[in-house]
Amino acid sequence: MPGVLVEAKIAGVPAIVSNICYNAEIVEDGVSGIVLMENTAEELAKTIARLDADRVELYRLKCGAKQSAELYYIENYMDDILRKLKE
Repeated sequence: MPGVLVEAKIAGVPAIVSNICYNAEIVEDGVSGIVLMENTAEELAKTIARLDADRVELYRLKCGAKQSAELYYIENYMDDILRKLKE
């Protein structure tokens, strides 16, 4: 898993990714970021321009990214980890 995608979520930065290396399993398209339909510079540029023009959408994606970061905080899993270590 690319750590930078988790770090972006924690920072509240929605990622724009291709689906190379299963990025769509980490970035939920339209919720916590954008998964490009085509892996091209043109598609990336269009997506950046679209989000620059639509700040409401960008803010919604930022909130989604920040919220989805909860899945990656180790503190949320400590009880389960400690329980399994004791087994």
